[in-house]
Amino acid sequence: MGDSEIIYLDNAATTKIDSAVIEKMKIALEEYGNPNSSHELGNRAKNLVEESRIHVANMINAKPEEIIFTSGGTESNNWAVYSSVCTTKKRTIFSSEIEHHSIHQSIHEFRKSIGTKGHFVPVNADGEVDINYFQERMDNGVGLVSIMMANNEIGTIQPIKKLAEIAHRYGILFHTDAVQAAGKIKIDVKDLNVDMLSLSGHKFHGSKGVGILYVKSGINLHPMISGGHQENGYRAGTYNVPGIVGIGEAARLVNSQEIMDEIGLKAQLFWVGMKTSISDIERNGNPNLSVPGVVNVCFKGVEAKAIVLELSKRGVCCSSGSACNEGTTIPSHVLKAIGCSTYKSHSSIRFSFSRFTTKEDIYRALEIIVEVIKEHREKC
Repeated sequence: MGDSEIIYLDNAATTKIDSAVIEKMKIALEEYGNPNSSHELGNRAKNLVEESRIHVANMINAKPEEIIFTSGGTESNNWAVYSSVCTTKKRTIFSSEIEHHSIHQSIHEFRKSIGTKGHFVPVNADGEVDINYFQERMDNGVGLVSIMMANNEIGTIQPIKKLAEIAHRYGILFHTDAVQAAGKIKIDVKDLNVDMLSLSGHKFHGSKGVGILYVKSGINLHPMISGGHQENGYRAGTYNVPGIVGIGEAARLVNSQEIMDEIGLKAQLFWVGMKTSISDIERNGNPNLSVPGVVNVCFKGVEAKAIVLELSKRGVCCSSGSACNEGTTIPSHVLKAIGCSTYKSHSSIRFSFSRFTTKEDIYRALEIIVEVIKEHREKC
């Protein structure tokens, strides 16, 4: 099956690299100088890096000097947790029950080395953080609050500005994982007043292997990777120039309200088509509180993993949960947190869209999904 025949509806896992990003990265591949070298080739590569830093900063309304390039969202999230403990000497980390594994696992793993203690705030049936629970348990012994801006499985948008305001009343650092928000909703770090924020290039049509950690001016940051003096001494290692150029160009291209609205209309078209064509389905999460482009559906009476495999054979790419949890039999911790039973979790599929998803893709995908669900229900 050729790429032209594949209908890609798994954009929450990764996105297609924009052709303009590829062309920009090709230029960077030719500029093979080390950005830390002081000669002409090094300067040319350095200029490309700094141009990209400006584009990423503009995307989130930050200063260029507040942008630090990393290997992706996982490193950025790990670093936020690690640095907060090292700089504040406070080991308690507040997070939510539906955070990405890179937050949950980092809190668990750093417990062995630096003594982190996790406190996970519950969410309601829509996936929203319980603000009253959160506020009642805040105190100045907490070192960091890390709450994701948009969930990777059901798309729920959290009230980050309000949560950051509460945390700051107690002098607590606030970090948000905005990996799934980029390219879907506007991100303004000044308005949100967050101290740190994570992004990953491949989630908004850049390449894999590059991300950013935004660190507000005046916030102390502790290095997690030691060696050279790259990134003002905060992150050692030779720059991934092509990847950085890619994320910069992707940031420049994606920050359009028109594009974001278009993605939302495509997702709505898909969901309406699904509801009118298939019985006994339910959407997980609240679409009115979700980023555009993520539709998580429970199909009663089917096994999601079997459906995903069959859809793949027929050219439709989707997933039965987070890409980090694919291939396991463990129920989604996100669906469990919003009250879904194990049965319902194992019957749920995530479809996610991008600006490259066409209406033709949606109509054809609906035809195939209807066929597959009907066949599987008839067998059961």
